[in-house]
Amino acid sequence: MTLFDTLFEFSDEIVTYRFLCYLLLLFIVMLVERKISSAGITIAVLVLGEGVHLVFIEPLYEIAKHQQIINKFGWYGSWVIIDTFILFILYEAHLKMKLRVTTMAQFYGATLIFFNCCQAIDFIDRASINTNAFSLFYQYGIFSVNMIMLPAMILLWLRQRRLQRTVYGT
Repeated sequence: MTLFDTLFEFSDEIVTYRFLCYLLLLFIVMLVERKISSAGITIAVLVLGEGVHLVFIEPLYEIAKHQQIINKFGWYGSWVIIDTFILFILYEAHLKMKLRVTTMAQFYGATLIFFNCCQAIDFIDRASINTNAFSLFYQYGIFSVNMIMLPAMILLWLRQRRLQRTVYGT
């Protein structure tokens, strides 16, 4: 058993701790930034998204247990709708606050699009040709991206802070 398999076994617990880490990161970003910024909005939307995922994961698992096509559509379609809505909130918040979309927000937006693509491709595979050829990539791909999201957000935020100091002297 590899480290990756061990982590995958504890994915339910990891989701909860990851949410708490995002919440802590939001608190730190708000303390350090002391103003509304792209980083603060991105982390706030990330916390919102993780919270929504935590709320809906159990009911959607119940739907996904059944093998009918409508249940598969309910599972995949729900995640696509949720992630698309979160993506909309991310960019709409930047637009309403008249903030520049930073690399941090772009990275989070790209991960949401990646999740939607994985959901759509795996649904098409399971619903039509049923080869399950994409299922391992779907399971481990989304899990892997979620695992690197927190360190990536921290690194992108620190990089953004360093650039701000260099360019603006703040």
